[in-house]
Amino acid sequence: MSTGPALRKVGSHTSIHDAALNHALNLNDDLQDAIAENQMDEAMDISAQIIDIWENRIIEHANSEEESLYKEMSAHSEELAKRVIELTREHDILRVLLAQIKEVLQKEGKVTDEAVRKFDTLIIVDEVHNDYEMEALELFHK
Repeated sequence: MSTGPALRKVGSHTSIHDAALNHALNLNDDLQDAIAENQMDEAMDISAQIIDIWENRIIEHANSEEESLYKEMSAHSEELAKRVIELTREHDILRVLLAQIKEVLQKEGKVTDEAVRKFDTLIIVDEVHNDYEMEALELFHK
């Protein structure tokens, strides 16, 4: 599978990341507000929206990267091949965290402190990942 032009360019790729991550971050803030106001039904609705962003935008984007861009990067150099292993592992961490959040919400039937911490952790891991990925993409173009 060939990589689309938006994934190959640092600027457009960064924009894709920023749009999805900022949406998730804003929803995390809304979640905190709903919890602070003891609006637990609203908190569950917001949690569902956050999960949707992660599954249908961020994780789907990660899947696309792994299916195309990462294969091209791995073939480019040994250094990039090592980075791709790390980047893929970070995607796996995001997937695990998301599965854990869904499990907690299903089991508890409400938004717990654990779920909130893991939503915040998703953001942190993805921020670090995105920076590292853009460094790798810049190396790919050298």
